[in-house]
Amino acid sequence: MRFQHKSDGLHLATHRWTNVYLLTRGEESVLVDTGMDATGLKILHALDGHPPVQRILLTHAHFDHSGGAAALSAGLGVDVFAHPDDAALLRTGTWRRPGEGVPKWAEALFASMTPGKVMPLPNVRELTDAGPLNWPGAELFPLPGHSAGQVGFRLPRADGGSIWIVGDALMTLTGVSRPLGFESKSEGLASIRALAGRVAEGDLLCPGHGPPLRVSSVVQARLAKIATP
Repeated sequence: MRFQHKSDGLHLATHRWTNVYLLTRGEESVLVDTGMDATGLKILHALDGHPPVQRILLTHAHFDHSGGAAALSAGLGVDVFAHPDDAALLRTGTWRRPGEGVPKWAEALFASMTPGKVMPLPNVRELTDAGPLNWPGAELFPLPGHSAGQVGFRLPRADGGSIWIVGDALMTLTGVSRPLGFESKSEGLASIRALAGRVAEGDLLCPGHGPPLRVSSVVQARLAKIATP
């Protein structure tokens, strides 16, 4: 596992189809998401040679994004930040809420294949603005639906475009698609519509699963389509 440069100050590492983003600016870095439990040590090794991490931000509480947070927080000696709705779960090591419109058999199958808990983060701090990014012009914005407390981050690029880190608001594993499930489908589709209305051609979409994708008119049209109820 290693971080690869993708855009202005943006580096990406992937483990088991889940993305971890490293944002570097000057002499410091910010880590966005931490993969699964087993990913923590791999991330620690992958950080060698990069500016020291000053804080960890989580797009949402699900196990494949928050699983390595406790180990990385301890190993790096830094704070973890999450939206208040998901921070409340992480303090007890909980990550799962009921899904909407998921058949009982599918919910049971998914539960049998995923961990019920992650390592508790009793001191997780609440992410209420873009301050922890320490990046001029950065923006924190809500993306509820897949998780009640899911958030995204917009970072300005030197060329005038933007980098959009969007968690599991959408996926790009097989083209642009909806996430695998929603806690609230109506909120999730509204979040995709909000993104579709804001991203511009040439911007970089950075999801939790799948490669970063340059926005084009085709991508914008696809975003509008998958946001349709």
